[in-house]
Amino acid sequence: MLKNKVVLITGVSKGIGLSCLKVCLENNAYVIGVSRSKLKQNFLEKKYNKNFKILYGDITKKTTLKKISNFQKKKNFDIDCIVNNAGMRFRKKFLKTDIKNYKKVFDNNFFSIVSLTQEYIKKAIKKNKIISIVNLSSIVGTRGFDELSAYGSSKGALDAFTKCIAVEFPKHVRINNICPGFTKSSYYEKFKRNKKLYNWTLKNIPIGRWAETDEIANLITYLISKKSNYITGQNFYIDGGWTSK
Repeated sequence: MLKNKVVLITGVSKGIGLSCLKVCLENNAYVIGVSRSKLKQNFLEKKYNKNFKILYGDITKKTTLKKISNFQKKKNFDIDCIVNNAGMRFRKKFLKTDIKNYKKVFDNNFFSIVSLTQEYIKKAIKKNKIISIVNLSSIVGTRGFDELSAYGSSKGALDAFTKCIAVEFPKHVRINNICPGFTKSSYYEKFKRNKKLYNWTLKNIPIGRWAETDEIANLITYLISKKSNYITGQNFYIDGGWTSK
């Protein structure tokens, strides 16, 4: 599905990002992964024949964007697809959340995506090509949750940003959002220890379980592939029916 495509994925060390890395490799893409923390590459190299490159750095920093650009120039290829997965969760009561907290969350969950998108749309215009982008948002951007005002606001901003970019650059970018619900990512085991809260989520998810990370990754892979060429500017809720209620 992604043969001869170069895919850039941020936040690949665990969870949805790592699953997306694997699914894209299984679909014959060459993947550039960006990660803040070290990733065990041996098992990936054995299975996927080094058809990927991991670049280490913080996606909110210009030095990391430069590192991506330099590697691209070294390999002399274009990036065809971008998966903006890197971000941060932040939970705190609103009256105890200061502006510095909001700025940090927005730097990670919104402004880093704006910078990366802007750079690669410029490249696409210059080369008269189209790129595919998928942003990882959240149901929290649509549904209110207590103590998540900073996180939810950053995801709501991302939802609006995606729609505006789709309308402004239809000839050079296809851009969509994935809005996962409760997913078995890095916070799952910690969340599960709170049996009362965990059971509450199960009762409120119509399907009655949390999503597997590869279920999210499979939708992402479809949306960056040619099979979804007529889809842009959309928010896709993959939440077991949570937002349908």
